[in-house]
Amino acid sequence: MKQFWIITFVLIFALCSGFYITAAINNEDIINAGLIQIKFHDEIINYVKNSKPIASSYKNKSSFYKYKDFGITLTKKEEKIKEISVMKYLRKHNVRKNLKKYNNYFRLNGDIYIISEYINGISIHKANVDDNHIKQLMNLFFLLDKALLYNRDLSPQNMLIDKDDVYLIDFDYINFINNKGCIAKSGMEYDFCKDIDDCLKKYIQENSFYEDKDNPYHDINLPFPSNLNNFEYRTLSDILHNKREENNEKETLFFKNYLKQKAKYHKKRYKEYKRIFDTHTPISQKLKKGLEKENAAANVLKIDNHYIYNIEYKKIIIKFLSYSFRHGNDGQTDGKKQKDKTNKRIKELFNDIEMNLKRLENQKEINDDINLYVQTQYEWVNYWKDYNN
Repeated sequence: MKQFWIITFVLIFALCSGFYITAAINNEDIINAGLIQIKFHDEIINYVKNSKPIASSYKNKSSFYKYKDFGITLTKKEEKIKEISVMKYLRKHNVRKNLKKYNNYFRLNGDIYIISEYINGISIHKANVDDNHIKQLMNLFFLLDKALLYNRDLSPQNMLIDKDDVYLIDFDYINFINNKGCIAKSGMEYDFCKDIDDCLKKYIQENSFYEDKDNPYHDINLPFPSNLNNFEYRTLSDILHNKREENNEKETLFFKNYLKQKAKYHKKRYKEYKRIFDTHTPISQKLKKGLEKENAAANVLKIDNHYIYNIEYKKIIIKFLSYSFRHGNDGQTDGKKQKDKTNKRIKELFNDIEMNLKRLENQKEINDDINLYVQTQYEWVNYWKDYNN
């Protein structure tokens, strides 16, 4: 009997110890290196020391390893730690799905070891992206918008597809609306909003739209920055290209469904920002008009219309060409010749958009939303014509 109780006690102790170690490793709020199990420390250090990284970034001075179910980032870049703060802020605002878990970090001899959930996925531009993935992304972009955080680097390598789910894995470059109601750029310290509604009201009082031509993820016509817009500049063109490689019909069907999801995204933004506007009066005519344009986009993009499809599709190509050329993806050899070729193509696309806008205006089924949508697209074309000259 005595032996039975001894064995029982040992088993219970072992189970509790194992639970404690697991909890310590997985607790997302622990950032004190001293609270991580020393044995786990040693395992990580020895593994990294004797293994080759599965990925490296010279620019970020980082190497990435897979150890068991963990992703280990070895870096000297202090800014990488800030992602832990970003993730904690997002989880506080119920943004959890489609993000990997940042569990902990510790330091050793000037190196930083960041321990996170390992995502066994492939880059979105190499994956078979379906409507479910787009639906997840649209919801994620809206939640990021709602949390007043804007990712400036929604490039393909920062989005992974793992079976049915898509993950956003990098928050090195972010902007956000801070407690003063101003757009702040990423840095080591974050003045994240303590009260979202209060920050939005202060932002409204600033009576301005955010513009950043070097990172054109904003939409000049909307009252608040948009994560979706950056996605369209950086990544959507690659996805459409892959669909087109399969066949044109797949690309067409995919983009039609994309526009329907985009309409829902704009409708959710409209409802959220209208709720804030309704509790804060007066607001400027500029912001009021921006909100009306948000609602018009939601109502128009869900219409299955050939002209709307062409307008939106050609905008994606212009966004891609404008961004990629300015960030070195094009024109690496014979820059002037490539620039002239790109600008010629962009002008042709602008002409195509204007032609489709005129045809859309001449339709019988015209209404106030379509009129406002057309006006908004003309403003967009004129803005980017100036930008590309």
